[in-house]
Amino acid sequence: MDEKIKQFKTWVSEWLREAASENPESPELYTRMWDALSSVLNQRESAHPPLNRIFAEEVTLIVTDAKTGRVFLRQLPLAYSETSNGITLKGETFAAEPTEIVFFTEFALGKLLELQGQGQNEPECGGHHAHDHDGAGG
Repeated sequence: MDEKIKQFKTWVSEWLREAASENPESPELYTRMWDALSSVLNQRESAHPPLNRIFAEEVTLIVTDAKTGRVFLRQLPLAYSETSNGITLKGETFAAEPTEIVFFTEFALGKLLELQGQGQNEPECGGHHAHDHDGAGG
């Protein structure tokens, strides 16, 4: 992890030099910086017990424009909730109406379809569906 932090510091210094000299921004540099920072954060997070839910009242997006490669950071007033079933983003429309977007995991979507009678016709094994097993066999 120390090596990743050193790399990150080097890239931030490089970025600051570029900004001071008014050279064009380097999208590759931003990508390397975010990758290194993400790696460090993921490694630190792995030392903590897993969470059942992640929640935030605001989200930060890092967006790279597909055409120009320019990187943008945006703070959005969206409530974020993540569980094993998926991710929910809640906010307001321009008309100040509440709205939400839900991204289901494949497993949660399968369960929803099953509840609606639209699931796969899978043979039951001892009263359980095949997707209820951990892969050890029925």
